[in-house]
Amino acid sequence: MSPWKAWADRDMTAIGRARFVTFGVDPASLGETPSVADAVLTNTRRLSDIEGAKPVATELEAYTFGKEALPRVHQEIVTVLGMLVRDLSEASDVPH
Repeated sequence: MSPWKAWADRDMTAIGRARFVTFGVDPASLGETPSVADAVLTNTRRLSDIEGAKPVATELEAYTFGKEALPRVHQEIVTVLGMLVRDLSEASDVPH
């Protein structure tokens, strides 16, 4: 299982519309699954290259996309998620 996480907050006054979405990882958790660390960190860094990505001001390696960015960049985010899935699959194929 990957330590990579996604968080979303929904605006209850506009049901069905996310106010923001955050993707990232707690670097401490990567020690528990070192076989996927490269894939997780590589794809988290790819998120930082997407317009509107804002680093999270915590110990997390994570980026938030607000409602102003989401409509423009959702396909780029989906692409990175697809790359993450591919990379995790390849990492799990490596003999331990």
